[in-house]
Parts: sequence; C-alpha cells; structure tokens
Amino acid sequence: MTMSSDFIRLSLVLLLAGCTPPPEAKAGDVLRYVLPSELVEVSGLAATGPSSVLAVADEQAVLFEIDVSTGTVVRRVPLGNPPIRGDFEGIALVGDTVHVVTSGGELYSASWPASNDKVARRDTGVRKRCEVEGLAAAANGELLLLCKTVKGELKNGLVVFAYDPQSSEPARDRITISSEELASRVGTDRFNPSGIELLAGGGYLVVAARQKMFVVLSEQGEVRYGGALPHPQIHRQTEGVTLLPDGRMVLADEGGKGDGVLSVYDSLF
Repeated sequence: MTMSSDFIRLSLVLLLAGCTPPPEAKAGDVLRYVLPSELVEVSGLAATGPSSVLAVADEQAVLFEIDVSTGTVVRRVPLGNPPIRGDFEGIALVGDTVHVVTSGGELYSASWPASNDKVARRDTGVRKRCEVEGLAAAANGELLLLCKTVKGELKNGLVVFAYDPQSSEPARDRITISSEELASRVGTDRFNPSGIELLAGGGYLVVAARQKMFVVLSEQGEVRYGGALPHPQIHRQTEGVTLLPDGRMVLADEGGKGDGVLSVYDSLF
C-alpha cells in the first residue's frame, strides 16, 4: 500500500514538532505547524478570518497573526509600546477590537489591526474568585472568562464569568457546572479548563489541557457531551482553541521544553 503525499507531509510535520504521528491519522485529518520561539508558551487563540488566527503567549502582550494554511506568521503586533507585560491567558476578537486577559482578570483592549498604541485597561473584578485561563466572545458582545482555579466551593467544577467591556459593572456568574455533573455526563470529575470558544450554532466548546479532554455546552451552560480530544497523544498541553468560519478547529499546544504547536482539524470532532 502506498502512502499519500498528504500523509507523508503530515508525518514529517509531526516529527518536526517532536510528536509521533498517530497510527489512525488520515490524510487531511490534521495539519500541525511549529510555532515561533516567542509562542512556546502560547496561551490563547482567536480567529481573524477564513484562514487566519491570532495567538498570544504568556509574559507580554504581543499578538501573532498566523496563516493556518501555511503556518506562517503574517503579522506581529505588540499591544503598547513597549508591549504590556503580564500573565496573559486568553484572547478574543470582537469586531475591530482585540481583547487579551491576564490570569488575574485584567483586560487589555485595542483596535485591530491598527497600531495598537492606545490600549485600554479594565479590571473585570474576578481576581478574588477566579484564576482566569481562557477568553472568548459571546454572541451578545460580552466576554466569557473561563476559570482554571475557582476560589470557593466549586474547586473541581467548571465556572465561566461574563463581562461586558462597555459597562463599568464587574463580571457576573454565567456558567457553573459541578464536578458531580461533569462526572455523570463526561465520565470525569477532574476537568481543568484551559480554553473556551463560542460555537457557530450556539453553545460553547471548552478544552482541558491536563486531561486532554473537551466538553460542549449549551447556550444555557448545560453539558451536551464531551470526551477525549482528537489524537490526544499528540497534544502536549492544549491552551488555545478557536473555530474558523468554515468549521475547522484550531488548537494551540504549549511547548514546555520544546516548541509550541498549532493543529488545524478539518472539523470540530
């Protein structure tokens, strides 16, 4: 049996990324690209067009626009001059405004794709209740703050806050799912969220880096279904997730001692 050129190309990309091609991988199933060294600790993704995404990493607010058909960085834009420093954990694009958030809930916003010299800072008010690990734009224009660590009773649950960047009000509770419900619907009571994205048909996709799992939630925050990420063996630590307009799913994995990697799937699951 002769392997297709697409499969050979996929295998070479995976090997360059320090990964073993999964035996069940098929040509066209997934493309993987090694990210620049500045994105070793990639921590968030947002779609910017039919074939491009924005990525942000820890430490400083520098945005990288990446062409997902080639893996090439087509634009590099710092927020602030010099770039704002912080523990950045998520990114979202709403119209022509880009938002990045720190683990403590500090939100930085600027126009996109302008020079971004003028950056607005807001405190979402979640620092005492939540360690933020992901950011997404809701259909109503609010921003969804995904909690990695919840300070309170729901230590092993899934909690999401909603924040209106046009208001002076602090973020409000949006989604609260107990560990017991996760166990009954997904099969695990340990789910450490690391990324969130709005689904085109309504609802939300949440990924968990440590467990290499996902859950799909309804608009009301109910668990629809969940399971293992596709090809979990090639995902070291998934910290970013976004969906392209045509339904393709893009995941970003931190590199640790290696390279950060971008994975582009043909469809959601």
